Parts: sequence; structure tokens; C-alpha cells
Amino acid sequence: LKSSRDFLHYRDTSAYFQRARKALPVIEAALARDAAQGRAAAEHALKRLYRVALHADDSGGLIGDLMQDCMKVVQRSLAAAPPASDWADTLLQLVEADPYGIWHVDDMLSAAGHEVSRRWSKLLVQRWEQLEAGAGRGDAKKEVSWGSGGTLTEADMERRFLRRECLADFERQQDIAALIGFARRSAHDDWDHVEVVRLCEKHGRWREALTAAQAAHKQNPKSHLAEEALLRCYERDGWDEEAFALRKQRFWNHTRPDEWRALLEVA
Repeated sequence: LKSSRDFLHYRDTSAYFQRARKALPVIEAALARDAAQGRAAAEHALKRLYRVALHADDSGGLIGDLMQDCMKVVQRSLAAAPPASDWADTLLQLVEADPYGIWHVDDMLSAAGHEVSRRWSKLLVQRWEQLEAGAGRGDAKKEVSWGSGGTLTEADMERRFLRRECLADFERQQDIAALIGFARRSAHDDWDHVEVVRLCEKHGRWREALTAAQAAHKQNPKSHLAEEALLRCYERDGWDEEAFALRKQRFWNHTRPDEWRALLEVA
């Protein structure tokens, strides 16, 4: 599973895949002998694959496929022999380090059992509280690649990751009040504020959705995301005059045919 190259180009990645896939039968054999041993072998393989993936052209998805095969071994090992609650610590490390973000956390926690799920929730709360207290683990100055050619600091990446997992955990617990409350308190940028609107809409909290959209637009009137969310709420809830005024403003700012058609529809 190791790579001796600094970077794997597309053809190199294919050759690496053909070699690395030979580790899977070894991991499967370990799983057949002992569930905990198989899980440890799969986790070790994943850490190796993470390091390679960070410096490889995996546009064909071969390394990602290997990762998913190893994750399936982990899930099967959990079903065969549920681990102690502190395995949640291991899972959090693996999910946070995953360069592709392809873990199915719900499936893993379901297979691991209630105690691991409880520990997972507790860990997320602890990590978020540390982050809010200024004791996060990410470097606020070190930049890392993100998205299509963009960059974020390690601290920003940590915040995005923990916020996403905390929101998913509240969803998992079906605690909608806590979900929306946390989403609102932790909102940091336009995307976050609009996500509050989306979550309110998803769970049928229409009045809260409108209030959140108004707040997002007031905070950043130039945000296209916030404007779209506010228009959606206005038009859904029958705020015709407000929707018309906002559509009219959009038309004067962007005199495009599509904006003209949208304006006519609400006129």
C-alpha cells in the first residue's frame, strides 16, 4: 500500500491500484479469523490510502474504490463483533482524515451499537466546545487545497468538518430543535446562514425559515445565496409585494432575460 513516488499521475495511479488491491484478500483473511483483527487491518490500510490519495491523480476513482472496499470490511467487522465505546474516537480520526469524505457514518454507527453512538455524540460536542474556546487543532495560518482550486486554512477546514458532523448527529437523533438551534448559533458565512433556512424548510418550520432568510439577507444584502433563499420564502408564503420589490431590484441590477421573465411572473 505504500507509494515510493512523490506524486502519482493518472497512469501511475492505475499501476498503484493493481498492486494495492492485492492487500484486500489479506485483510479479508484477517477478518475471517478475527473481527477485531480484520477491522484493525482495514483501518491501517485506509490510513495508507489516505496518504497516497493526497498526492495522486485519482480522477478514475481507483483509490477511492479501494477505500470503500476497506470501509466495507470495517462495517462487516462491526456487525460481527461490536467494539467498545471508545472506538468512536478511532472512527472520528478516520472520518476527519478522509481526503474524499466518503465515509457513511450513519451505517458505521448503526453497526457499532448504541454505546459507540453515544460516545460519538459526546466527542463531537467536546471538539466543538474546544473549537469555540480557541483550542481547535487546525492551524489558523496554514492553508490547504479545497474545492475547485480554492484554499482554506486548517482551522476553517476543522470548523466546517465539525459543524457538518454535529448537524448530521442532531439529525440522526431527530432532535430538530437542537439541530436548528445549533445551525443558527454556528453559522459563520453565507452558506451557513442559508443552510439554516434550508433546515427549517426541510422540517416544515416555515416561519423560522422566513425569519432566517430575512436575517441572512440583512447581514449580507449582496449575497446571491441569501437573496435566493429570501425570494423562495417570500414567494412560497405569499409575500407578493416584498417578492415583487426584490425581483424588481434584481432586474435593475442584472438586466437579463431570465430576470425579466421572473419579474413578470410575480407582477
